[in-house]
Amino acid sequence: MPIILPFLTVLLLFRGCDAEPAAPVTDVRYRLGEAFTLTVGTTATFKDEPLQLRFINVPADSRCPEGVVCVWAGDAAVRIQFTESVDTLHTMHNPSEVTRGAYTVRMLQLDPYPKHGVPRDTSAYAARFVVTKQ
Repeated sequence: MPIILPFLTVLLLFRGCDAEPAAPVTDVRYRLGEAFTLTVGTTATFKDEPLQLRFINVPADSRCPEGVVCVWAGDAAVRIQFTESVDTLHTMHNPSEVTRGAYTVRMLQLDPYPKHGVPRDTSAYAARFVVTKQ
């Protein structure tokens, strides 16, 4: 038995060598003036700027689904946290952008667009933003 224990220990150590290495953690930093996409719960940071933009959630989405004729186009509300404040941006109503200090964040698009007969997956939302400095 004493010979088997060291052998098993060495075997387990070598077995770990076959595992694929963990993916490197990347810090994605965006540039001001360039559009980028965030998914629900993710945060953007910016090169050479002390900013963070977090896509919190989509509390309301009344956009007219594809395949349906509606009286009005509808609107979706997107909650963000930008420079310490929480704001709601809209796809069709104002505000579609917010300014804090010298920086403005504007929402360009919200996907996926609703489809008739397809349930909405609130975790699948992705919003396209651009942040500019005045």
